[in-house]
Amino acid sequence: MKGVLVALLLLISIVISGPAFADEFDQILGSALKYYSEGDYDNAIEKFFEAKLLKDEPELVYNIARAYDKKGDCQAAQKHYSQFLARSDAPAETAKKAKSYLEALGECPTKGTLALACDPPSAQVQIDGNPMGPCGRYELEQGDRVLIISAPGYKPQDKKLTITAGQVEATTVNLEISEPAGGGIVEKDGPSTTNWLAIGTLSGGAALLVATVIVDQINLSGNAKELEKLPQGDPRRADFEDKFSTNQAIMYVTGGLGVAAIVAGTIFWAADIGASSESAALSTGDDFTWTLSPAVSHEGDVGAVLNLTF
Repeated sequence: MKGVLVALLLLISIVISGPAFADEFDQILGSALKYYSEGDYDNAIEKFFEAKLLKDEPELVYNIARAYDKKGDCQAAQKHYSQFLARSDAPAETAKKAKSYLEALGECPTKGTLALACDPPSAQVQIDGNPMGPCGRYELEQGDRVLIISAPGYKPQDKKLTITAGQVEATTVNLEISEPAGGGIVEKDGPSTTNWLAIGTLSGGAALLVATVIVDQINLSGNAKELEKLPQGDPRRADFEDKFSTNQAIMYVTGGLGVAAIVAGTIFWAADIGASSESAALSTGDDFTWTLSPAVSHEGDVGAVLNLTF
């Protein structure tokens, strides 16, 4: 009696779960077919496998093979076409199609293409520890690969990726600028050290020339007018003449220094333009020295002398 009761309960369980099981299978299969029709072969393959766990139908193996074939995964497609054809319950008409598709695949490629773009473009790449040369396109055996991209003045970067046979793996790597050894200056954009020196020197020279004009207009012109008002023999003329000579000397010195500074700034600017663009740092103390000093000619004219030593 107890055995009959257990058998009856088992039969009831099968009858109850049967429709729910069928509904779940139909939903999963419907999703797989929808993904397949939309060209979303990765999700279609996943759903076909889920459906196969519920019902091991031969058509599901065929559908998985077709999805891999459409996706371009030759080896996976070959595998599942062969599995389908090996089944005794495979429908004859579908088996004929599968055999035709399998023959069309031919020999599957074992290599994929790496399309690597780098910034800077001069960067070099190592693949699995082997130097390959500049970034570009490389034919590689399928599987996981480790890349090391490096360039002078930049931090090297590691990258892991998977190469799939018959497919192109496109990737871009942007390297970061590295700090120079010894704390120097790396020039990326903007003026160099010499360029800033040139700008400062030119600005200082222009300021001195402006000061010269101010001294000439305010002091010398004023003193000259006062001197013209005084009659000859007036003892105050000597004081104004001394002031006039002193201010005139100051004007010559500032004017001479201004001209010399502008000349020096122009030289610095030209030196910066002629320097190598690959230079990471520039030390004016190592390249040349310069001195600027006032000078008085035999005739009493005041000026400035610029000395450059390269």
